[in-house]
Amino acid sequence: MVPIRENLVPKDKYAIKCPYTRTPTRVVIHNTANDAPAANEISYMRYNDLEISFHYAVDDVNIVQGIPENRNAWASGDGHGKGNMEGIHIEICYSKSGGEKFDKAEQNAAEFTASLLKKYGWGIDKMTKHRDYDGKYCPHRTLDRGWQRFLSMVKRYMEPAKTPVASKFTPYLIRKNCRDALNIRKGPSTNYGILGQIKDTLRYTIVEERSGPGSHKGWGRLKAGGWIAMDWVKKA
Repeated sequence: MVPIRENLVPKDKYAIKCPYTRTPTRVVIHNTANDAPAANEISYMRYNDLEISFHYAVDDVNIVQGIPENRNAWASGDGHGKGNMEGIHIEICYSKSGGEKFDKAEQNAAEFTASLLKKYGWGIDKMTKHRDYDGKYCPHRTLDRGWQRFLSMVKRYMEPAKTPVASKFTPYLIRKNCRDALNIRKGPSTNYGILGQIKDTLRYTIVEERSGPGSHKGWGRLKAGGWIAMDWVKKA
């Protein structure tokens, strides 16, 4: 996830921006209808004297927090209703013009929303939108693209990461099958430096295989360390 930075509203502005402490129960998604980055959106919100506020702004490179999550915000137009009083409000930046920056901002917001849902132990039903509270067509560009599509993005981030299953490799023995000395390299490619050479026809154990430049049959990692080109060996 992209970095989260704090630029919190000064406490002397709490009476205007976030006067009530509360326990949040949901996430509320917005679009800024602007083309400014997250830092600018939060900075403007912090310093004006309007009763308009939100917890986070998300752009293509970072997330900026302006209000603590345990305080309300004036964002969803429902007065002292559940949106303003119980929502964690997230503004997705660059929605006015859209484009690549908005695409990335929306992706970052989906990942961040998923992290909040998991943090509070909420299900996807706790992800709401501004329109749910006062009917305003917001988040406008996200709605244009399809709310279910955005829900699906968040759901994917909520799924536990799949641990790749390591394929089982059975070590085997080889012998050098060429007259010349066989170079032992630091990695699976002729681009790596030479550690040593195999000059005899004794048996050696291969414990891993990789493809790489300089060997049509790939590279084998020796049990003793280093990599050899498999073009010049045979199984023993």
